[in-house]
Amino acid sequence: MTTYKSKPIVDNFIYHLKKYSLITNHSSNFSIHRSTQEICLAYLTEFLKLNKEDPRLKGITNAFDDYLDQTIEQEDFSKMKVLAQHGEKFLSHQDLLTDFSRGLLESKLGSIYYFTNNNQIKEVSDASFKILEKESLGQNSFENSSRLARSFLHLATIYTECEIAIRIYSQDRKNNGNLAWALSHLGNIHRRLGDYEKARIYLEKSIDLNKQYKMDKKRLARTLAYLGSVYRGLGFYQKSIDALEESLAIYHKDYSRDHFRIGWTLIRLGNVYSDLGGFKKAKQYFEEGLFISKKYFPEDHMSMALTLTYLGNCYRELGEYEKSRAILEQSLKIHQKHFDKKYRRMGWVLFHLATTYKALGDDQKAQQLYDRVLEIYTNYCDDDGIETAGILRNMGKVCLDKNRFADAEDWAKRSLKILQSRHHVDSYRTLEFLGDIYLKKAVYSHHIKSKTEVQKLKTKARDLFVQALKIAEQNFPKNSVHIERIKLRIRNM
Repeated sequence: MTTYKSKPIVDNFIYHLKKYSLITNHSSNFSIHRSTQEICLAYLTEFLKLNKEDPRLKGITNAFDDYLDQTIEQEDFSKMKVLAQHGEKFLSHQDLLTDFSRGLLESKLGSIYYFTNNNQIKEVSDASFKILEKESLGQNSFENSSRLARSFLHLATIYTECEIAIRIYSQDRKNNGNLAWALSHLGNIHRRLGDYEKARIYLEKSIDLNKQYKMDKKRLARTLAYLGSVYRGLGFYQKSIDALEESLAIYHKDYSRDHFRIGWTLIRLGNVYSDLGGFKKAKQYFEEGLFISKKYFPEDHMSMALTLTYLGNCYRELGEYEKSRAILEQSLKIHQKHFDKKYRRMGWVLFHLATTYKALGDDQKAQQLYDRVLEIYTNYCDDDGIETAGILRNMGKVCLDKNRFADAEDWAKRSLKILQSRHHVDSYRTLEFLGDIYLKKAVYSHHIKSKTEVQKLKTKARDLFVQALKIAEQNFPKNSVHIERIKLRIRNM
């Protein structure tokens, strides 16, 4: 309450509440009976002649808006759950709220719903966006503009529109801290969209501003973690590790050892080590990150599903196939609750689950799942982004498993074209896979009768393995499992 009035006024208010037995005790939290609240509201509305434009109501709304914003940024999950109820009650009095006030509070409530896994997130965020988009086109005071910008950052959790906030903050040099934060949000949006190069530019600019003006360390930590994920997407693995470890060092200094963001950053480090082939280290990070996440998220939260998929893949790479199957099945159930059955991420989970079933020797189940993967991925193969290159390669792997050599080769070449145009390290994966296609074709294609033709296919495969090895040696440590695997394949040929 001291964000609204000074401490003496608040103390006097609490004293009179106790004096008239409206509350029996007082700590940091207290409640007034619902019927008493309704009587007070009816009396005050009549006595003070309250209406939407009353400046006293605006002051209360702004104080509540500030507190919601502060709680969300601190990611205090226990407070968020309580504040969600307060926000819903506050918004139920629409006769006392302007459209602008409603839009502000709904943006914060939508953000809380995102963290607490509430299914109403889309509904409340849509309502807020419609109001605030109109407000952004009109003339607003400095205070209203600042609140508007902040709300658009919260809506960026759902929508990709963050430029309005950046435009507002850019108009005042005193807003460097908020501008850096808005750039961080925008960079994260592009990261989620798979546009890693744009994301890198915005996030590096945000970090430069933050370090130049020595601003909020917690915001810097989160931006560094976003950037670490982007560097991983671009194939800059050492840069990724450096950014994530710098982020983790800040979190360890400013947060408890089991804070949500520490678990979140550990999971991202696990992803990098998975890409590098360091699966034992990745497993350690994933399991520690999952342990922390379980303290904050319900079992069916999407953040849990993502981590379970990463960990399930890691178990498979380490030969722990039953563990992999169980945890990927769990991830699939959560995905099925949140997404349409043809959504891209569903294909991702199904692909890895099918691969695990294949490792377990259940080819029939694997083929059933692979068929679903192809059906889903067909809707997402026309883009030319890095993530699409991975989808195309996975589609090729499914086709190869079905001995559809021409289709497998086509998907692989399309994947390679995307990756080579960006000089991306993942080119080694697709080159190695393309070599697999030619090698299997040489062995299993009954229509190839000429020994010369068979030898040509084997030579092609070997050349592709050599190209893949060269890229791997340039980007991975000498003891990488990827390097050893490719070397072994070349020797065996």
